[in-house]
Amino acid sequence: MRPDFGMTPSSLSPLPMGEGGAKRRVREAHLGNESGMTLVIVIVLAAAALIIMSGLIYMVTSGAELSGMAQRYTTAVQAAVGAVDLNRQFIEQQGAVNFTNNTINFATNPNLAANCLTAKLTQLTAAWPAGNCSKASTIDPTVNTSWDMTATLGQFQVYAKIVDTDPGNTAQASGLVKTGVVQANGQGTVRAIPYIYTIEALSVSPTGERSKLSGVYEY
Repeated sequence: MRPDFGMTPSSLSPLPMGEGGAKRRVREAHLGNESGMTLVIVIVLAAAALIIMSGLIYMVTSGAELSGMAQRYTTAVQAAVGAVDLNRQFIEQQGAVNFTNNTINFATNPNLAANCLTAKLTQLTAAWPAGNCSKASTIDPTVNTSWDMTATLGQFQVYAKIVDTDPGNTAQASGLVKTGVVQANGQGTVRAIPYIYTIEALSVSPTGERSKLSGVYEY
């Protein structure tokens, strides 16, 4: 028989919580709050790092794109300068341009009025023939009468034209040279008055890059 100490189930009561247990619960709750704050800080820092990285990637990508655009524009300008130089040679040789190796496919415009180019080289603008002998500064590759000559320079198709002529006395057709000459009868010297040509040039690439230049050439 189990001894009876005079205690019944109803007389039992829970022991009071000790001081150590209370402190442990407080510490656990505090650690839980710290873990939550740490998670928030990590998320904020990760978001900031993502924003910074996205900005750097955008800057690098934009820089490369701008650099490519600048390079393509520079190439287009150089092609237009080449067109101006072709026009210069055309003027200096009075239309008798003869490339030993015509790899640039230089050609004058067959759609112009008869003697148009000859008139542009030697006559005042107002005396140019009527019809297809353009004085306009606009060059449109789709309009086959808006340019005087064309050539292929690399990937660019270039166009050039003379839009104004102010005659002098130095063209080869006049029998004079640029520095002045002594007249046939030996009486005096003729002062050289240069021809002044206003030139327009356009370069166009298959991908749409283009450059337009205007210039004045003294001959």
